[in-house]
Amino acid sequence: MLSGGRGWGQRRIPGFNLTHFLQQSCNLFIIYRMIDRFKEVLKSSGNSVTAPRQAIFALLMQEGPLTAAQIASKCAPTVDRATAYRTIELFERLGIVNRIWHGFKSSLELSEIFTPHHHHATCEHCGTHLDITSPELERALAGVAKQHKFLAISHTLELTGYCGACQIRQS
Repeated sequence: MLSGGRGWGQRRIPGFNLTHFLQQSCNLFIIYRMIDRFKEVLKSSGNSVTAPRQAIFALLMQEGPLTAAQIASKCAPTVDRATAYRTIELFERLGIVNRIWHGFKSSLELSEIFTPHHHHATCEHCGTHLDITSPELERALAGVAKQHKFLAISHTLELTGYCGACQIRQS
């Protein structure tokens, strides 16, 4: 045995954390799958995988919901403003991103092609976005649809209010 007769995981390597290593490996696997899916969506729709498109996709992977202006600003000067806005429009048309509306303002995030289904809570004061995943909520929504003999094919739920930090500041 490589471990000198000990069971797997019993040998200690200074500075090595197996749990952390496995989490990082899983994260890399998920990232590579997202990138492959992104390229697949572009190519299957007859679009090229360009550096600006990759930059905007990577930005949304890293930072989550951003306004179109924030995307254009954060990608500059590598991606010019017009290209950023055209890319956002393409991503919306292809279903790569979803637009999240809060009042008259909106932000963009990667669609459920790339991320698990979730809902949002947005703070009115600071603009913080919280992703909400709730199996109980999903069951309740399915129950409401069934009760009304309605075949739901999709749904969105957006909560608007105040995050915990802003509630404390306002009291």
